[in-house]
Amino acid sequence: MSSQFNVKSLTILLVSLSLVVSMIVLELVNGLLMKYYLGIRDNRISKSSEVITGLHLIKAMTLDDIAHDVITETRNDELVFVGIRFLLSLVNKVIMTSIMCVNIIILVTDFVGQVKDATNVESIDPSGLLASIFVIMKIIGPLYMVPMHLKLMLFGINVFKRVERFLRTCSPNFYIPDNKFTGKTTLLKALPGEEKTLPKGLVVMFKKASFAWVNSRKDLIENTGTTCLRNLDFVLNSGNLAIITGAQGSGKSNFVKAILGDMTLVEGSMAVLPLSTNMPIFYASQDVWLQKGTVRSNITFGHMFDEDVYKTVIKAVELEHDISTWEEGDMRTISEHGYSLSGGQRVRVGLARAVYAYLIFSQTNRESGSGHSFLVVIDDSFTGLDPFVARTIFKNLFSLNGGLLAKGDVSAVLTISRRILEVCVSSESPDLYPDAPIYVLRNETLIQENKLKSLIEHEVGHLEPPKPSFDRVKLSSVSRDILGRCSSDDFTKLGRRRSTESKYSDSPTVQMLYDRINFKRGKNKNFKPYLAYLRAAGWPIMLFFLLTFTFATLDSTKFVITSKISDSVIDCANEVDGEVVSLEDVKGYCYTSLRWVVILSVSVIIGAFFRIVAMTKASFNVSRRIHEYYVNSIFTNNSTALAIKKSLSSIQTFLYMDTLHVDNYLSYFVHDTLILSIETAVQMLTLFFMMPLITPIAILLWFIILRFVIYYYVRSCTNVGFSRFEAYNQIDSIIGSAISGLPVCRSFKNEWKLIHTMAEHVDYNVRGTYMNNSAMFWASITSRCLLSPLAFFILLFPIISSRYCNTDIKVGYYGMAYSLFLNINNYLSNLFQISYYLQLNLLPMRRFENFIPKNTPVKFQKKRNIHQTDVIVDHSALAGDDKLSDEDIKDTLRRRRRNEYAERRAAHCTSLKMLFFKHKVNVFDVSKYATPGTTRMQLNDVSVYVTSGKSKEKHVILKNVTCSANTSDIIGVIGRTGAGKSTLLSVLQNLAENRDGSVLLDGCDLNDMPKSVTRQVIGVLPQLPFVFRGWTVRRFIDPRMLFEDADIETALESCGLLKFVAHLPGGKGLDTVILPDHYHKDMPRYYKRAYYGPTLKPHDSSVDNVNIDYGAVLSSSQLRTLSVARLVLYREFYKILLVDEPPEDEVGTSKTADIPIYELVKTYFQHCTTFIAAHDVDVLRLCTSVWVFHSGSLIKTCKTEEVIDSGSLSKIIENCILGQN
Repeated sequence: MSSQFNVKSLTILLVSLSLVVSMIVLELVNGLLMKYYLGIRDNRISKSSEVITGLHLIKAMTLDDIAHDVITETRNDELVFVGIRFLLSLVNKVIMTSIMCVNIIILVTDFVGQVKDATNVESIDPSGLLASIFVIMKIIGPLYMVPMHLKLMLFGINVFKRVERFLRTCSPNFYIPDNKFTGKTTLLKALPGEEKTLPKGLVVMFKKASFAWVNSRKDLIENTGTTCLRNLDFVLNSGNLAIITGAQGSGKSNFVKAILGDMTLVEGSMAVLPLSTNMPIFYASQDVWLQKGTVRSNITFGHMFDEDVYKTVIKAVELEHDISTWEEGDMRTISEHGYSLSGGQRVRVGLARAVYAYLIFSQTNRESGSGHSFLVVIDDSFTGLDPFVARTIFKNLFSLNGGLLAKGDVSAVLTISRRILEVCVSSESPDLYPDAPIYVLRNETLIQENKLKSLIEHEVGHLEPPKPSFDRVKLSSVSRDILGRCSSDDFTKLGRRRSTESKYSDSPTVQMLYDRINFKRGKNKNFKPYLAYLRAAGWPIMLFFLLTFTFATLDSTKFVITSKISDSVIDCANEVDGEVVSLEDVKGYCYTSLRWVVILSVSVIIGAFFRIVAMTKASFNVSRRIHEYYVNSIFTNNSTALAIKKSLSSIQTFLYMDTLHVDNYLSYFVHDTLILSIETAVQMLTLFFMMPLITPIAILLWFIILRFVIYYYVRSCTNVGFSRFEAYNQIDSIIGSAISGLPVCRSFKNEWKLIHTMAEHVDYNVRGTYMNNSAMFWASITSRCLLSPLAFFILLFPIISSRYCNTDIKVGYYGMAYSLFLNINNYLSNLFQISYYLQLNLLPMRRFENFIPKNTPVKFQKKRNIHQTDVIVDHSALAGDDKLSDEDIKDTLRRRRRNEYAERRAAHCTSLKMLFFKHKVNVFDVSKYATPGTTRMQLNDVSVYVTSGKSKEKHVILKNVTCSANTSDIIGVIGRTGAGKSTLLSVLQNLAENRDGSVLLDGCDLNDMPKSVTRQVIGVLPQLPFVFRGWTVRRFIDPRMLFEDADIETALESCGLLKFVAHLPGGKGLDTVILPDHYHKDMPRYYKRAYYGPTLKPHDSSVDNVNIDYGAVLSSSQLRTLSVARLVLYREFYKILLVDEPPEDEVGTSKTADIPIYELVKTYFQHCTTFIAAHDVDVLRLCTSVWVFHSGSLIKTCKTEEVIDSGSLSKIIENCILGQN
């Protein structure tokens, strides 16, 4: 080019290469930052997923504002990296602009130098300047896509490295016989060979066995696992029942985990027949896990459907009546975890799943004559049931007269509290049940305490432990034929099609899209994706538009001035209107033009920088506001207003995938699309200016391309993109099941189903990717073909014009026009590729509509302030004069929060960081929401209903309840499982959806009280406790961090829990972490300190084991008991106390608490109105009155003395029901 056009090509090459290298280095730095970004993003996802999956429990514990702050804090940390990486990505666009501007300055400077040195006009080549510019544009044009492809490549490299690390630190499951993915290392076989034998009829045997939770090979080698069970001697033969009792936290669930193979044997020996023969263990877990789907699908759980067996099971577990009250029967759809069901219903569905699977295998076993023995493990499933239902189910399962689990081919392990066991068998004949041994777990070991018949007869029988047979038999693994015959047809060709269609059609996002396309209904007229984006971006996006148009115009002006420099030389060589232009005039014009070119080029570079700053701010606003709106919507709207709340996987997909696209790609491709569109338009206008005759042809071709290529291309990309995100929904659902339901899936040998289903939906997602890529290639090739006539016209028109019209061909303009056309082609190809990515990344904005209530305009709120504390005070006359003033409270809390913030986030540069820290304290006077002289709690005609998904009919679950209670009243709420007890408590807590009537607290409707007040005046002991990961015992007892350690210890001592806390494992007392946080190794050190503390890790072995999910230090029952200390600590705040199924108390064993909860209620909560939903008749002795519920109605309100002599709770309920009839 240097010899052809007489320009300094070496200078241009060196400048261009140096700037290109700078682009690559900058993108590499951005790729390195991605490692830390993904680490902090993992932290945000884990915290958000924890909150979203447990939101039902969090709201029940009145911790939703804390949960909201947890998500917002992690999101704010993530957005710091999002903004930095986005700005660095756009800096490459400034470098691209700089390459072109600097090269033009060099070319024009060189050309002006030639003009300066010229003695005559003939020595100047004006066409070489323009030709050189467009040749350089042709060379630089393809570089536009380099940063984007490098960005995607680095993203892929980071992802593959993370996957590799994940796989390297995962331990294989040795109990999967067909596990072929073990690497090069030859692993020991966990399954015995054909020569191995076991005693005949033996199902489970432990000999001096000790078990520990070993989370990694390192723990096993270094013997650092925590041994939880020691020196166990246990034998269970086929056809026998073993009953395990023990105090809270004694290790009953650990014993079950040892049988399931989840714990590691560290001493002694063990044999579990199903683990050795690849036979499922039919497990009913204490923490019930239900998958999304119908009630029937949760009971059958992938096994063949047998109507007779199914009816037998639902009758045995007392689900027949519940199913009959549901409009859709057992086809009622439940979301993940099944929180729409009552606690008792969830327990019975989980129990039915285990019993149904056993009966199906037993039936197949008899038909095939295989002679296999089965194992059913029931972990504390009777505790959450009312006594009447528990006694009936126990009889239906274990009675010798037709009990479903009292057969010769099944053994059963039942963990149950001593009190519940006595309730189930106390009024029955000793001959009704097998004489099963009763073991008790005490001091981490197993002791046989009694036998079932002797317990019924209230005596201690002859304690002879079961012994294995002396006969030995060879082991035989279960055949694939039996497993196949027991499975449903969901994995056959037709079955997969049916089940897959059902899964996708049940998605709320698919249903909305289907209704909109086929029935033209459900469209939110107030929502437009582009307008939502613009509103979220705010004023920076308008500044970006202004800067873009302004400096694009200046950039075009720069080319016009450059072309006029060439024209001035031509004018000098020719007479213009009879006048001769002198060479000196040309030189003067060139000097002036050079100054303007330099000024405009520098202005364009500076403008490009300010443009990317504006776009970065706009992108930051979009990422923050979209996420905050999404989280606010999840917290404030119910499933009736937001259908997507019925699908946890859809919410998680937005949490994982949609936010990833919004944060990293959406604004990036919006920026590129706008820039490319403007540049393409400018190039087209320039081409029209040079060759006006091609304008009609170009406009016609552009219309065809827009209408028949781009239109269908965008539609196809949008539709296929929706299908890809729906595939992500299913993938997230499978991952969620694999995480939360892993113990159940593993015991039922359903891991292979998860793997197959995952592979299927991943395949659907990949198909969508290939379809989108093919559409992009089709659009690009088609547009090039359609523009080919324009290329022929540009090539042939000057030649034909020269031949027949005797006009001269100007080589510079001829080459410039064709180069311009080639640039337009390149721009168009890039625009198609960018628009493809834009449409794909614009889908989250379209799907964002699912989080907007119908007929509600999108309105983004101010940034949520996580540095604020809400506290209530009572300034009424009854509160006394010894209360602290509001300012004293604010000053105290501000100092405490300032110290906490300095310790977490300001270890370095403390003064500078604390300079910008401001904490807000909101003090609410509860006396403003009370009317003196009114009843403490009053319900007027309260009804709660659910809406049918299809018919939209209302089905009442709480019917016209009118009642009241005064201060110091203790109300016992009783009724059978599903009678409406938990629903009543949710009404009193103002959490019930679709509620009619009024609920008055001190004369003020709960709907008129701020949530900041109701959260602190209503104390709750929930049925299921929830603890945030990383929380210590101190934070669990004092979640709002309002009290000193001395106050917390006083509350623990009042509850008899101080010794228990002091002797927790590790000896850290209040600093004991109940549930260790997930370890995210890639997080920056600063954030590790903020979330993990000074040790920079949540667990001692976290650094080496990033994939370990360390279990909770406390069991669920211990957490419920520890929650009582929280109630005592915050007792002065409460006006209402709600107790849902208080923790049981074991007699004769080491207990967590020394003082029963009802004694604490009587001692510390006389100023409150207390409601206790209990299943224990002894609790009713504490109550002042009893409310009896049946089928959602309050059928009787009576004094305690009227019912307490009935003997048992079930008799009280039966008498009230009979009295009503």
